[in-house]
Amino acid sequence: AGEVVRLVKAAGGNPFVCDADMIWTHFWPAADFKGWKQWAEDNDVTLLNLSETDLVGFDFGLDSHSWEVDVSKKIVEADVIITVPVMKTHVLTGITIAMKNMYGTYPQIDKAMFHKKGIEDVIYYVNKAFTPNLAIIDGSIGGEGQGPLTADDVNCQTIIASNDVVCADAIACRIMGYDPLEDI
Repeated sequence: AGEVVRLVKAAGGNPFVCDADMIWTHFWPAADFKGWKQWAEDNDVTLLNLSETDLVGFDFGLDSHSWEVDVSKKIVEADVIITVPVMKTHVLTGITIAMKNMYGTYPQIDKAMFHKKGIEDVIYYVNKAFTPNLAIIDGSIGGEGQGPLTADDVNCQTIIASNDVVCADAIACRIMGYDPLEDI
């Protein structure tokens, strides 16, 4: 993320790095443990917990199964969205890469409700509404097994970058040994 932030700043942007609370992982303790807080301070970067930002109701449309849900105003107002996930497996969805990473922007701490609504549809609609302008999948050290929290490290030495989030995920799927056209 550091190099992405540097490049955004060099292009005249004002980047912020964000995530949101989840039931088993609260943002600030994780940010402190992983060194993100110190990194953000040292590099004059805004670090945001989307669960603590102003929220707005967002209607994902009549054909959406996501219904109207509160989302962070910061995501709605962002000029550019860059998603930078780690390439890894997921015990419930098979994989979690760029498109699933956008699901993490929901500010609700109990994201399990989205799994009950049909996680594939929820991921589709959040990406349709807030399409990343750039997806950079970090596969330098990926994860496999019972991920994402207990994944075993895999030394892939791979970075995938695309302005097409679907294409980026499809390439990552192939590298991980999955067929992107089949259900996982």
